[in-house]
This record gives sequence, structure tokens and C-alpha cells, in this order.
Amino acid sequence: MDEQQQQRHALALELKARAERVEHALTQAIDGQDATEKRALLGQALEDIVALEALAEAHPDIQLPPLPRIRQGMAGLALMLYQQGACDGLSESQQHAFLDAHAAPLTAVDGIGTVTARRLLLAGVTSVEALRGLSREQLEAIPGITNATLARLQAGLSQ
Repeated sequence: MDEQQQQRHALALELKARAERVEHALTQAIDGQDATEKRALLGQALEDIVALEALAEAHPDIQLPPLPRIRQGMAGLALMLYQQGACDGLSESQQHAFLDAHAAPLTAVDGIGTVTARRLLLAGVTSVEALRGLSREQLEAIPGITNATLARLQAGLSQ
């Protein structure tokens, strides 16, 4: 096996191991009972997803089409845990950090910062695609979405 094949093989093994860790952590987070453990497992899965995204970005020949759907599902799980009180024992800044980590993909839209992304997640928006599907009236109904924020959202989504 030449050096390039060895590198590809090592990369494939790393992708496989990370994907297996994500699957295991998410399965345990869904099946678990303890809120602290669920948050920790979700955090582990998110770290591996971010690493997988970085690997895919660094290697354009690698296609991982399920990642956005997995990320969206994780955001939904994080929101459900939050709504069920899994973050009640955390400080406000820790709660924000938990939500912000799962709302981060929304900040890919120009004009959406972490606070707006958090507000959108709390309103049930777990992906840019879901955001695109909202009407102006639905966006206006989200607490904290001002006219200025709405204008930024619409401008960012039209790009």
C-alpha cells in the first residue's frame, strides 16, 4: 500500500470510528434516564459531528450527506431535553452555551448571531431549511425577533 492509500485508509478508519461514537452517544442519550448524562452524551456526539464536518471540509472528495440531518436531529433532541428541564440545574450561561452549541448551524445565515440562533432554536427551528420554511408572520411571533432582526434574517436568507 503506497503512502496516499495509507492516508486514505487512516482517514476512512477515523471517519468510521467517529461515526460509531456518534451513533453510540446518541443511542445512549435517547435511552438514558439521567439528564446530566444525556447532556454529556449529546455533547460528545456534537464534538464528533463537528470533527466529522471539519474532516469533510478539509477533504472535498469526502461526501457525508447525512451530517446536516443528524445535526438537525441533535438540535431537536437538545431542545427537547432543555424543555424537559435537563438544564434546570445549570447556570444561565451554561444553559446558553448548551443551546448555542446546538443552534450554531443557524449562524451560517448572514445576519444571524448566537442570540438570534438561540431564540430560533427555542422556537423549534432546528435547521436553516426549517428557517427558510417559516413565513414572516411565524418569524414575527418568535419572542425577541424584532423588525431589525427580521430584516437581517430575510436579507441573509435571500443570499
